[in-house]
Amino acid sequence: MEPLTSRSIAEGQPHAEVRRNDPAMDKNTGLLRTIRLSLSRMRRALYIVLGGLMVVLGFIGAFLPLMPTTEFLIAAVWFFARSSPQLEARILSHPKFGPLIQNWQEHGVMPRHAKWMAWCGMTVGYGSFLYHAKPSLALACFVAAFMLTGAIWIAYRPESIPTSVRPPGTEAAQKRTE
Repeated sequence: MEPLTSRSIAEGQPHAEVRRNDPAMDKNTGLLRTIRLSLSRMRRALYIVLGGLMVVLGFIGAFLPLMPTTEFLIAAVWFFARSSPQLEARILSHPKFGPLIQNWQEHGVMPRHAKWMAWCGMTVGYGSFLYHAKPSLALACFVAAFMLTGAIWIAYRPESIPTSVRPPGTEAAQKRTE
C-alpha cells in the first residue's frame, strides 16, 4: 500500500501509513490550526464582550428597582471564566457581590432577601405585562405558568450554606448576611 499523501487522499487510494513530509498535508494541518486558533480567539472576544455587557446590565440593575444585579453578575462570571480569569477574579473578589456569587456557584445558595426581590420583580413584571400587553387569556396563563415555575424553583433553592460544608467559625457571619 501507498503512504498517505494529499494526492492519494484526493484520488481515493487506500493507505496504511501517514507520510509526515508531504508539504500539502502540513499546509492543511497548519490551516486547520489557524482556523481553530481564530475561532478560539473570536469566541474569547465574544465572551469578553458578553461578560462586559452583563456587568453593565448588573450595574444598571443596582440602581433600577426591577432590574436584577446578581443574576447579571453571575452570567458575567460565567462568560469571564471562559475568556478572562482576571476579570472573573475581579468580580469574585468584589466585597458585596463576590460572596453571593461564590455561594451560588459552589452551593446553589440564594439568600432570602434575594428570593423576595426576585418574587417581587416577577410579580411587578407580570402585572406590567398584563397592563401593557393586554394578552389573550391563553397567553396570560402560559406566561403565568412559566413565571410560577421560576418562582417555585427559586423557593426550593437553599438560603444558606449547609453546615456540613461551612468552614468552622462562619456561622455568625452567615447569620449576619441573611
